Amino acid sequence: MRALEDMTASQIEGYAKAHGIDLDGAKTKQEKIEAVLEAEADVKHVSAMGVEVDVDMRVFDDLDLLDMMDDFQNGDAFKFKKILKRIFRDQSPTVLDQLKDERGTVTASRASEFFVAVMEAVGAKN
Repeated sequence: MRALEDMTASQIEGYAKAHGIDLDGAKTKQEKIEAVLEAEADVKHVSAMGVEVDVDMRVFDDLDLLDMMDDFQNGDAFKFKKILKRIFRDQSPTVLDQLKDERGTVTASRASEFFVAVMEAVGAKN
C-alpha cells in the first residue's frame, strides 16, 4: 500500500470507503489522513485456526452486538451467524468459506471454536 501522504485526497477517500472508514467531518487531506489513521489504530489483525482476519475493536462498543451476544449466551443459537457477520463484516463470507469442512459445511462447533480463538487473540474475551 502507498503511504497515505503520497495519495491524493480522492485516493484517500477511495481507500477509506474500501475499508469502511467514515470520513465525515474530514475536509482537508490532512484531516482525512488523521481519520484513517485513527480508525486503523483500532483494528487488530489476527490469525485463528489458519484464518487471517482484521477486527475493528470498536465493534465491541456496539450495543446491538452486545445484545446479540447476550441472546446467544442465553441459548439463542440462531444469533451466532449474525454475530460473526457483525464482527467480521465484509470478511464474513471469506471467513465462513475457510471454516468449511470436507462436506462444505461450517459446523456450529467449528465456528464457535474460531470465534473463541479470535476473541482470545484480540483480548476481547471475558
